[in-house]
Amino acid sequence: MKKLLTLIFIGIVRLMVESLKLVVFVMLNLFQHITHGHNTLNKFIGDTSIIKRTIPILIIMSFTANAASASVSKVEEVSSKGGYKAWVIEDDYLPIVSVKITFTKSGVAYDPEGKEGLAYMVSGLLDEGADGISSLDYRKKLEELATSISFNTDKDNFHISIKTLKENLEESLKLVNLPLTKPDFKPDVVERIRNQILVIIEKQKENPRYVASRKFDETIFVNHPYGKSKFGTPESIKSLKRDDFISFVNNNFTDENIVISVVGDVKKQQVADLLDKYLKIPSARKKIKTFPKVVINDKGERVDIPKNITQSVVLFGAKGVKRNDEDFYPAYIMNHILGGGGFESRLMDVVREKNGLAYTIYSFLDIYSEAGLFSGYVGTDSTKVNQSIDLIKSEIKKMQEKGVTEQELDDAKDYLINSFPLKMTKNENLAEFLSVMQTENLGIDFLEKRNDYVKGVTTQQIKQAAKRLLDVNKMTFVVVGGK
Repeated sequence: MKKLLTLIFIGIVRLMVESLKLVVFVMLNLFQHITHGHNTLNKFIGDTSIIKRTIPILIIMSFTANAASASVSKVEEVSSKGGYKAWVIEDDYLPIVSVKITFTKSGVAYDPEGKEGLAYMVSGLLDEGADGISSLDYRKKLEELATSISFNTDKDNFHISIKTLKENLEESLKLVNLPLTKPDFKPDVVERIRNQILVIIEKQKENPRYVASRKFDETIFVNHPYGKSKFGTPESIKSLKRDDFISFVNNNFTDENIVISVVGDVKKQQVADLLDKYLKIPSARKKIKTFPKVVINDKGERVDIPKNITQSVVLFGAKGVKRNDEDFYPAYIMNHILGGGGFESRLMDVVREKNGLAYTIYSFLDIYSEAGLFSGYVGTDSTKVNQSIDLIKSEIKKMQEKGVTEQELDDAKDYLINSFPLKMTKNENLAEFLSVMQTENLGIDFLEKRNDYVKGVTTQQIKQAAKRLLDVNKMTFVVVGGK
């Protein structure tokens, strides 16, 4: 009965998602007709045949699919004549295409010494116009194409996300290429973005969660670049000049470190042709600095940052695993049972439900290119911090010593397998996942194998991973607030 209810629930959610896709598609087309001055609004709305045809199909597709063994999208690799390689999933269900472009080893941790915040500031500048096109005109062109483009960075990499209609893919890629090859970085735009970042840095000083996160990273990564703030410091942001931005673009946006993922209504050969036509970046990057070995602080420190607030923030963590570690999937399921499974997790049950000490508590695995962490968070009354930490430590010790039950393992597997297709219903989510598959070297057939990896985990493997990872005496605890 439980599995049946799960399948029904997943079917309903999938129906909602697919229906929302249809609405978005209709609205995008309406928007495009309106912005181009076509007098077709009444005609388009008047033709309800597309709705009548599509709703029954959506219902049939949603409920006949077996959520536990949902059909796996076929990932294909294509190589262009110009040397670009891309992973592509062809899906013509809706005329929408999502593209994810990742430049590896170009993230926050690779900012030069004294220029912290460079990657983040560049991510804020790139959609502010290029090749003589003003910021306003650049955004207008995107609106006319019903295209969204975003630039962002994490500790390891720099990312570009594109979503557009099939018919506008070519023009959208052309617009993406401009800031990568002909950025303007006009003085007035630079100063505006600089001031915005300085305001963010100042405001974050009053954000307990951010303060805790900064101190946690600084403490656990022991003077390593992974401990840097993506925003930089006021001093480093003020020091950045146009030459720094130009140097960043020229050195980081190259063929050598690009990863491309495309999902949607497009043929793989078309992808190859468009990449050659519109992506005109350098073929090689300059030598990047040697990335220092990551040493995780395992001294079991507790850092208290007094703050007069009613609810304190506690972050905790220790060395975890990377994707290629043999203990990754046992650790993945272990974390789900311990603190990653929402209201079904042990930490939520003990700290919130049974003792009423927290509204939110969870744990998670942080995966970086050169390190992995097991981490957790709890927000608790400032008078109950020590009690909350004691209960967290107790549950972690229990997991380390006794592992999980067969029933817990079965329930976790059911959830992680059945919920996986829901995370892949959007093209942009699939494109994001293809990017992770490439940067983490998971293999082009990973989507087909992922659930088998989850199914194969045993209670003994989880106990082994827990013994290795969950030593509370080596964990860092950071508290902002307290009494």
